[in-house]
Amino acid sequence: MGTSYFRGAAASRFDGRVGRVPHLRDSLIVAKVGIRASEPPSPRTRDTLQQKPGHESSRLLASTMLKTLLLLFCPASLLLAQNIQHINPPELNNSPAYTQAVTAKPGTIIWISGQVAQNAKGELVGKGDLKAQANQAWENVRLALAGSGATFQDVVKVTTYVVNYKPSMRDDLRAVRLRFMGDGKPPAATLVGVQSLASEDWLVEIEVTAVIR
Repeated sequence: MGTSYFRGAAASRFDGRVGRVPHLRDSLIVAKVGIRASEPPSPRTRDTLQQKPGHESSRLLASTMLKTLLLLFCPASLLLAQNIQHINPPELNNSPAYTQAVTAKPGTIIWISGQVAQNAKGELVGKGDLKAQANQAWENVRLALAGSGATFQDVVKVTTYVVNYKPSMRDDLRAVRLRFMGDGKPPAATLVGVQSLASEDWLVEIEVTAVIR
């Protein structure tokens, strides 16, 4: 079982190949789920099989091989059975903007670093315009997801940071998010007002977590 980390790159699902996405800041980190195959029969098992009469030895050998195949392929089949559930407990407020809890099992987890309003050349897009900057940030999220083999339908958590946030900004932010994510089941989400981001010209930063098979 192993875990691999990549920065500034989009990783393929189940191998070590890495494709560059050069214009995304701090791009993403991918945790990969590994599969451990069962080990071959021990010397004692082989000796036991060799000591049995022909029919019994063949039966035990076939049984051992079947168990080995089951141990090898069952984890792989489980990985394909990815299941994302959106949970809104009745004791909590049910909002159309987000889901209270999201579960995902099993698969590859993708953490997208916070994306801001920078284009492929690293230039600021929409100086002083929150809606324009949110649009570019979401576009960068889309590119990071695509680079790792994911879509917005695979997103399970969104965190949005807004400089000097006011409730009146929420409608514009929600409109941009709906343009990219659609009006299906929303992921878990958090909106945070902050004093400043890493650059004084950045007004919004968006990070997401996704799960793919």
